[in-house]
Amino acid sequence: MLSQDLLDRLHNGVCAIGYLPIPLKQWEKQAANHPFNVIGSGFLVRDTTIMTNRHVIRDLVEAADADYIPADQLFVSFIASISDRRVLNTVRMVRRRVGVHGTNADVGFIEFKREPAEQFSKIAPLAIDESGHLRVTEEVYLCGYPHGNRLLEKDGEIYRLGPVIQHGYISGLAPFGRAKHPKEILLDVRTARGMSGSPVFRPSSASVVGIHNEAIGSGGGASTTSFAIPLTKEPVLEWLGRFDESPESDDLDSSVSGEVDA
Repeated sequence: MLSQDLLDRLHNGVCAIGYLPIPLKQWEKQAANHPFNVIGSGFLVRDTTIMTNRHVIRDLVEAADADYIPADQLFVSFIASISDRRVLNTVRMVRRRVGVHGTNADVGFIEFKREPAEQFSKIAPLAIDESGHLRVTEEVYLCGYPHGNRLLEKDGEIYRLGPVIQHGYISGLAPFGRAKHPKEILLDVRTARGMSGSPVFRPSSASVVGIHNEAIGSGGGASTTSFAIPLTKEPVLEWLGRFDESPESDDLDSSVSGEVDA
């Protein structure tokens, strides 16, 4: 069982990636009737930088285009635990979205503004594993948004907030089980569409050892066989450097936050 401290750290550092169905000012007044549309998951790796999959960024843009959603309605959503009875629901506009090129890894980054700072007092970057050592049969967890909005809504209304935890183990490594520097992690864990971009972490320390990016299933349904990209601190820092050198997108300025009794 994970300690409550680790659970809070993970829940607070993981976000939903998606879009608002209506403009922000209108959504602030009608959020209950217009749920945030979840496309995928991501997690904080720097104060204002979220790591996710390149294909999540692509899917976000394609879904928004299909629904005629403008760029200023692309957002990330953090649900931070404040106490046993209260959570802070904070959405921030996507400032920059870049899939890392020059690598085969399905990774990308999203930048946002961390303002006002007090709304992020409980939200911190997750620690990335430094050892790179993975073992077949090792216990792992994932934290994200399986099925997108389906686990957040019931009978047309929002009934819960935040990501969910999925439990499983490493069932294989590529190119072989004892590889010291594996190229891919095979997971035996329940996943579904929306979990892409979720951190794979160790229960003892909550250090992130991978990022979930693919599952074997049909039509976006649930799967128990999925894949993750192994992560260690060194390549993540390299990818962040490429992200920082990428062209800036338009500077858009919007954010919203609200407290919810739970």
